Amino acid sequence: MLGGLLGLYCVLMWSSHLVVSRMGALGVLQGPEQASLRAIGSGLILLPHFLMTRRRLVAQHGWPRLIVLSTLVGPVYALIFVTGMTFAPASHAGVITPSSGAVITTLFAWRLLGEPPSQGRIIGLAMIVAGVALIGWDGISGAYPGAWRGIPFFLFAATCWSLFTVLLRRWNVGGLDATATVASLSLPYVPIHLLWRGQRFLEAPLGELLLQLAMQGPLTGVLASIAYARAVWLLGAAPASTIASLVPAGATTMGWLVLNEALSMRQLAGMAVCVSGVLCVVLMPSRRRTE
Repeated sequence: MLGGLLGLYCVLMWSSHLVVSRMGALGVLQGPEQASLRAIGSGLILLPHFLMTRRRLVAQHGWPRLIVLSTLVGPVYALIFVTGMTFAPASHAGVITPSSGAVITTLFAWRLLGEPPSQGRIIGLAMIVAGVALIGWDGISGAYPGAWRGIPFFLFAATCWSLFTVLLRRWNVGGLDATATVASLSLPYVPIHLLWRGQRFLEAPLGELLLQLAMQGPLTGVLASIAYARAVWLLGAAPASTIASLVPAGATTMGWLVLNEALSMRQLAGMAVCVSGVLCVVLMPSRRRTE
């Protein structure tokens, strides 16, 4: 129950994050700026925890593992993901990234954690793929010219997030520890960005800057990350990742309401199929590999 509620909170925040990020990607605060704001907003909050626990974390996991986790979902991840949204709408980012991430995480979990998918999960993943095709059809059919250029960015982001999800469980890294590590080790990017494109912060309207800071930092960079890491432990790597497949429905709806992005009956049908697929994956447990 708790794992599901945490997952739903993540869906709400990630869907909102996609819309806000798309707004920035089309304006002044683009990928480099959002990556910097994410590092500032989450790093300054969680740096004290990291400093207090760094000796234990290094002793338990070692610097190489901590750096790998930070690299997978740190500034490079944010930069690449938001860059994809300069080409494609928020609804496409919300469809491709979490839904393909569910499939990729299932494969990683099978290989690295010994969690082969059950028949129900296989059916659910197939339904997710079908739902993705329905929701994203406008981009394929040309309603958003050039949107295909965002696909490689979204697939790369999905792979990074999926590997991060599985490594959290494989390396036994707690949610708060992982989030504090990623946030704190992302802070060195900030001065690099300020020297590179810092003037964009001065060009942005104050309200937009504060909105991006709140969404990139406390709401998603801190709270949603901790909630997701905890959901991984309560539900398992593959089901937790698959809950994120609800993001297409949330992002598509919010994109329609806030950004006036097209919402067709085909997309609504795709949302329903995706949600049904998520339920199949979450409710059907994995079969543990026996050696």
